[in-house]
Amino acid sequence: MFSTQKGSVAIISLIILLILALSVAGAGVMLFQKEKGLRAAAEEKLQDLEVKYRMAEDNLEKTRQQADDLRQQLGVAEEQMASIKQELDNELANRDRTMAEMEQIRQELESNRQLKDDLDRQLGEARSQIDGFTQQIKNLEDEKARLQEQVNQQQSVSGIELGKIVVASPTGEPQQQPPAEGEPAPAAGDNMPPSAGETGNSGKVLVVNREYNFVVIDLGVEDGIKAGEVLSLYRDNRLLGDIKIEKVHESMSAANMLSEGMKDRVKEGDTAVRKQ
Repeated sequence: MFSTQKGSVAIISLIILLILALSVAGAGVMLFQKEKGLRAAAEEKLQDLEVKYRMAEDNLEKTRQQADDLRQQLGVAEEQMASIKQELDNELANRDRTMAEMEQIRQELESNRQLKDDLDRQLGEARSQIDGFTQQIKNLEDEKARLQEQVNQQQSVSGIELGKIVVASPTGEPQQQPPAEGEPAPAAGDNMPPSAGETGNSGKVLVVNREYNFVVIDLGVEDGIKAGEVLSLYRDNRLLGDIKIEKVHESMSAANMLSEGMKDRVKEGDTAVRKQ
């Protein structure tokens, strides 16, 4: 009986050991399967990581390439910016030169405008002077006609033809001229008229023309008067100045006044005396 009990115990122990072995084997299989699954998951993750790594490397390479491209573009952009800045500086310099030229042109236009105004003013003054000269010429022509009429009247009174008197208008105040060849020079300070016996003939001033600076006297060819001869004019034994014969007719002569300011002193009726 005791042996039977031992056999039962052994069988039970074997069964327990078998169960334990089976449990351990099952646990080992389970662990192996789990480890296999974990390894497969790890390998899959590793592969994913490798893919991602390669993709990251590709992205990094692309990023580096893009960075290089950006650097090149940045260099080109900097060069363009430098060129644009230079062009801008040139444009600013051109603008400054243009503004200076425009200011100079404006000043020239202003100067030309002022010059035009001055020229217009001078032109107006010149026109006024021309009108004045035209009026003076008209007045001189009227005076000439009046003098011609007086001469004609004197001619009709004397019965001798004098002809038309023409004397050029002087350009300035006449200067004292020397007497004709063969005539003596006047003595300085001689204010007294010579006697008739010393001079031969004396006459009277018929016409005084202050505009043309000449006189007409009643001495002519019949009195021995010659062109270029110099006579003196007196009033009340006071010397007024000298005259020079320019045109001689039978009984009358036209003469220019030689002394300065003489035209303001001579009057019709003054005495004309031949020099010695």
